[in-house]
Amino acid sequence: MRKNSLPGSTVSQFRVWIQTWILKKIARKHAMILCGDLNSPVSLPRTGLSVIMADGKWTDLWNHHGTYDNSATMPSSVYKSKSRLSSFFKPMLGMRIDYILSYRSEDLLSVICNEIKVLNEGGHPEASDHCAVWADLHLS
Repeated sequence: MRKNSLPGSTVSQFRVWIQTWILKKIARKHAMILCGDLNSPVSLPRTGLSVIMADGKWTDLWNHHGTYDNSATMPSSVYKSKSRLSSFFKPMLGMRIDYILSYRSEDLLSVICNEIKVLNEGGHPEASDHCAVWADLHLS
């Protein structure tokens, strides 16, 4: 087995990349935001999300202004259903695996989340099996 193919090496490579990026952008004119499909439910251990969040420097921006109601990002078909399920129960049929995370460091601008939501209305039903996550962010 190659040394860099060990499970922990990907995590350490990611952390080294973050620190290198911060050192290059030390002038406090930048912020670091990670967005994407991490294929990781919020509370499941040993997943991409839990590994990224383990160092305590990342913030899940959903925790600032997101709500349980309409929080599922996958499958998008949960919201296209014609069923009479209330919007409260629909997230239980799906899960949130798409994220917007910000990195906290004294050397970077702070990211303030004013609003965040799952875009689950309209759109083309066959466009994706995920719903997009939208956020209104302020850097300071």
